[in-house]
Amino acid sequence: MLLKNKFSEKQFVLFGLNYIVGFGFIATISGVIAKGLWGMLIFVLTAFISMAVMLAFARGSQFFSNEVGGTYVYARKTFKKHKWFLFLQGWNQFAQVPLFSATTPLFFSTLLSEFDKGNQLIYQIASVSIFMIFIIISALGLKLSKWFVFFAAIIKWITIALGLAIVTYYSFMNFNFSNSFVNNEKVTLGIIISSVLTFIYAFAGGEGLAGLSSDVETKRFKKILMLIFIIVLSFYLVFYLIYLGLEPNTFKTSNSSVQFGAIYKGTFGLVGLILFTIGLFFNRASSSISSMIYYARTVVPLAEDGFIPSKFAKKSKNGEYTNAIIFSTIFALISMIIFTILPSILQVRDQFVSILNAGNIVFLMQYLFTLITIVTLSHKEKKFKLPLWEEIVYILAILLIGFVILSSFIPPIIGEQYTKSTAILLPSYVGVMLIGYIIWWIWYLINKKPGKKQLYI
Repeated sequence: MLLKNKFSEKQFVLFGLNYIVGFGFIATISGVIAKGLWGMLIFVLTAFISMAVMLAFARGSQFFSNEVGGTYVYARKTFKKHKWFLFLQGWNQFAQVPLFSATTPLFFSTLLSEFDKGNQLIYQIASVSIFMIFIIISALGLKLSKWFVFFAAIIKWITIALGLAIVTYYSFMNFNFSNSFVNNEKVTLGIIISSVLTFIYAFAGGEGLAGLSSDVETKRFKKILMLIFIIVLSFYLVFYLIYLGLEPNTFKTSNSSVQFGAIYKGTFGLVGLILFTIGLFFNRASSSISSMIYYARTVVPLAEDGFIPSKFAKKSKNGEYTNAIIFSTIFALISMIIFTILPSILQVRDQFVSILNAGNIVFLMQYLFTLITIVTLSHKEKKFKLPLWEEIVYILAILLIGFVILSSFIPPIIGEQYTKSTAILLPSYVGVMLIGYIIWWIWYLINKKPGKKQLYI
């Protein structure tokens, strides 16, 4: 993201709140509520991971305030001699493109088919087609005006505020707070791990904000980033506590990820569902178009370091990384089709959450790499020292994240059986990462040919 004018501190706080709060929270909070008393543990564990990661990004972005690249920049300074690990971190950032590409169309098709199950296939095809068009529009260079972004943000916050008002009304009408902690569903360690993996999506975005440190007019970026996290956490906690008062059968739905839509429909009928869909549509449309610009920038440092063709690091006449955008767009379009069809072929019950968790693995891997890098750098760089308490927080977060990832990949280690939803996590992640290493290997062989200039590998 290139900005002509820098953010003031207040502007950046507002930007950060709008950047993090939204679709992720709406799509995942109901699943946490459904776990009863265990939902509080899920909330605390997820918040702890997010707090540690945000603190690490705040620490790293303050130290590398004049550089852009986030996790990859930290790794480049820390693991110069370990090229395979450096590439792993760089390509892992890009892996968000294929693994998250299908989440938005899957959510919309799930939302609409929840209330019209007979036309689920039609909704899937329509959702994929519409968001493929948005991605292509982005690739063609159509940029969003600040007024469209502003308008989309207003629509999103109106949707959230109205939903919160409805939930607040019914929560105090039902006053089901004490009963919400009584859960008849059997909650296992596997369910808790899966819920943490899903809910982490609500806190995603800190890594993107950290990359804007050079675009903010401030000398206390770390404090501002942590302030954003505290506000987000407080908002989520208040909403969570209010939501507990809602009687579960008031807006009953077979899929917890679309319960927010059920709340709108249950209150305003079909008009409510349309209002919710429109509000969410504007949010995801602007995000789908603008995200391709961000994803393209995860490709650039890999090209600059010679892991992939250098043309992907070149700017066009208008100052944009056109080649990198095309590269990201092709990946997104192909992956959107694959990861929309795959759950249907496997007959996965909750298709949206299954693919969402496949993408969330990428987030957790990035968080794990970032924490490891920050801790390692603190022992290598004299100017980059961490307080003991902060290092302990990072180590605890590393252990927790590692356990969530390992348990998600291999459920039997915590006594759980593989399901169709969990069985796709490891193959999808490994498959996407292998594609990256194959591209690097092919480019490496090409550059070994006589007469070719050797690049940094």
